[in-house]
Amino acid sequence: AGTSTLFPPTQVPANPVVEDVAPVELGVKFTVDLPSEVTAVSFYRGAGNPGGYLVRVWGPDGRLLGSGSTTPGTQAPGYVSVALSA
Repeated sequence: AGTSTLFPPTQVPANPVVEDVAPVELGVKFTVDLPSEVTAVSFYRGAGNPGGYLVRVWGPDGRLLGSGSTTPGTQAPGYVSVALSA
């Protein structure tokens, strides 16, 4: 058992400050080779994006596997981790 990541925590976006005026949905598709469980999702939050965040993880069949959220303005800039619940 262990933790896996898609990006190293030292990697930051080339332009981390983009002020979104409307909600944006982003995604990444990945596959695993062993039975796995996603318990949290981390993402980079720029200083110009203080809003709340909704994180959802979907299975390959389109079924919602878990979700979590943050409260607007409560995270410092940098990587934010959101715990998921079923």
